[in-house]
Amino acid sequence: MKRNLNNIIVDNGRIIDKDTGEILGVTSPKFSNWDYVKYLEEFNTTKEVRFLEPMTAQELDDDKLQKHLAENKVVGEQKFDGHRGLVFITSKGNRIFSRRVSKQTGWYAENTDCMPHIRDIVVPEDLYGTVIDGEILLPIENCSCRQVQSVTGALPETAIKYQLENGFAYLSAFDILYYKGINIQKMPLWKRKVYLWEVLLKIKSDFISMCTLYCNQETMDYLKFKWKEYGADQELIDSLVLVHDFEQQFREFLKESKEGLIIKDIEGIYEQKRSKAFVKMKAHKTYDVVIMGYEEPTREYTGKELDTWEYFDYDGTPVTKYYYNNWIGAVIFGVWKDGKLIEVGRTSGMDEETRQLLSENREEYLGQVIEVEAQGIINKDTGSLQHPRFICMRPDKSSEMCTFEAHIREEK
Repeated sequence: MKRNLNNIIVDNGRIIDKDTGEILGVTSPKFSNWDYVKYLEEFNTTKEVRFLEPMTAQELDDDKLQKHLAENKVVGEQKFDGHRGLVFITSKGNRIFSRRVSKQTGWYAENTDCMPHIRDIVVPEDLYGTVIDGEILLPIENCSCRQVQSVTGALPETAIKYQLENGFAYLSAFDILYYKGINIQKMPLWKRKVYLWEVLLKIKSDFISMCTLYCNQETMDYLKFKWKEYGADQELIDSLVLVHDFEQQFREFLKESKEGLIIKDIEGIYEQKRSKAFVKMKAHKTYDVVIMGYEEPTREYTGKELDTWEYFDYDGTPVTKYYYNNWIGAVIFGVWKDGKLIEVGRTSGMDEETRQLLSENREEYLGQVIEVEAQGIINKDTGSLQHPRFICMRPDKSSEMCTFEAHIREEK
């Protein structure tokens, strides 16, 4: 990115690029939370904001993955560990919605006022009605979903303060659903990329940039031919990165502590569901699950450090740190099956900051989605996970998305 996203200040309610003096936005909120009724009113008036579910990827075993790579022309994109975001370009500002539908409102959670520097980008009027899909990230090396959560899961004032200290969020754009109000989801991916590039050229913002595309020689030649024939910008054509082996590129990403690769069929359409047109290559299996309860911590401490131990109960009994601080011992989590939450695992593996947060807000986090890592599913009848470990909160995802069917499908 050309702009130094770590060199932005706030002065008298204005977000300013310290290098250029450019005013990037204002901190005051502009959009209140919607419910579905408000959405219908807005849609019937402007047709600029729609109820759209982001497309998600499947995870295939090695044999199916190799078959998929052999049978389809595909591109690879870096899998980021951020939060999904749909950006709606409207006459009132650029609105940013997560993929989580709120139980209270029946509408997607909105993060717009947490990123006023994106909200207030001045966009040409002919782009109103455009919808861009991407990943919200921070300009931090090996950015994690926990860090992004400090922006997307916070009140606007808190989110802006966090960005002042850690850099301002940006969107790595990888797809486009609507172009100037026209639905282009049925177009093949290679063609949607042309429209996405055109939109980003017109927006001219370092806060919304297109992700890098990796492809083998055969796909690169095909894409260059199709793009030239379609009149694509030469810079887009030149941006393709040649890889000889996606497995090798995947391993290189892992060495750099990156999440992995998303493999995409360039002839695939955009579907508002989990689709084989998007395939994940990840180092470990992860699962989105719902917090359904907590396990109390062990009381008595029986470790070897009794001489230096500092946590004791009122009767002088040495107790564990978690018990002493009234923290939870583990999170009990599950997925939805036949209208009920069924337990699929428990995890105590989390940092102390997360443990304290959950312990002090137990009721608030019941029903919230978390991401856990595990060695796999022990029993496909129960969905139980083997050695699960807490990864991060997923406020961008709604509880209803965590179904037993989706949970088991991650194992295929």
